[in-house]
Amino acid sequence: MQSLLSLNEIRSSQCWGSTGPESDRGEANGGASQNTTVAHDGGGDRGEGVKPTNGFTSCFTAGKIVWLMTRGNFLRSFTKRGSHLTSALIAVAASAAIMVFLLTNLSVTAQRTEMGKWLNTGSHDERTQKLVSLGIRRDEADLAPYDNDFVWRRIRSESEREVAVLFLPCGGMFSASIHVAENRKGRWHVTDSAGFDCHYDESVSFEVAPLRNPNADDVLVHHDCVAHGTGFVQQNFGVFIIRSGKLRLVLDSKEAVDDQGSTGEKHQLRLRSKFVPVGASEHPGIIEETRCERLNGRLSIQRRQFNWDEAAFRFHASKFGTVNDIDGEPKPICR
Repeated sequence: MQSLLSLNEIRSSQCWGSTGPESDRGEANGGASQNTTVAHDGGGDRGEGVKPTNGFTSCFTAGKIVWLMTRGNFLRSFTKRGSHLTSALIAVAASAAIMVFLLTNLSVTAQRTEMGKWLNTGSHDERTQKLVSLGIRRDEADLAPYDNDFVWRRIRSESEREVAVLFLPCGGMFSASIHVAENRKGRWHVTDSAGFDCHYDESVSFEVAPLRNPNADDVLVHHDCVAHGTGFVQQNFGVFIIRSGKLRLVLDSKEAVDDQGSTGEKHQLRLRSKFVPVGASEHPGIIEETRCERLNGRLSIQRRQFNWDEAAFRFHASKFGTVNDIDGEPKPICR
């Protein structure tokens, strides 16, 4: 009985409350378009998905094993003849249950609340295999930037399933990517992906905000390079919605342009835009853009809004309005 009591003590101390808090939580009507979005619908070198576990599941399994292995012998422990044999069987069962608990928690199934940490630990080959197990193609996983941390973030969605996004930052081959993952029957699996160009400053980043629906997050991507060449680079801002496990681009606008005479010596352009999302409450939210443009030394500051159009299923831009100053003083984006 001492072994069984020890197992109960282990269950109380390690299984309930042992896991920490959730660690993860172009123009609208023209201009350059993003052409790096790719979708993965299956096939190829893919894993079977990562099954999230938690302390309760593991300890329930351990307790169930003890119960199944000892229910017939436990009653006999009250008899003189079977007491010694029963004690030995309980001790063996308890040890086996503890081993199951430890192996479950240390296996590649990784706890759901620790996905970010799990993806960012291990050797290059181990981390590659983890990405493949989620459903990312091996050739893409091999090029992931293992010198940088991956970002795993749970998001609210219109799906009945749990949804998360995995961001692989700039690093390998001047590229970054976002992957949508769904929890299907207890296993995380990538359902769609989008790639982004990091030229030349590797500044691609992302954020999430509820723009269309206060209960659903959209994905905002900054500084995706859509064109570059001698003396010229253009990076765009994009908004993606997630529907049925797929990414859909609903806004694409210039965010940064540097043109040092690509169309002539007298054409010197520096453009910077700042996009501020105003989240949805009872009505769809908006995105406010402040644009600073310096053309041949002459500075102009303009502002406009992007509003959600449900019928067209995209954001539409209002006309630019001239701004003489920004909050009474020039902002860093204008310098």
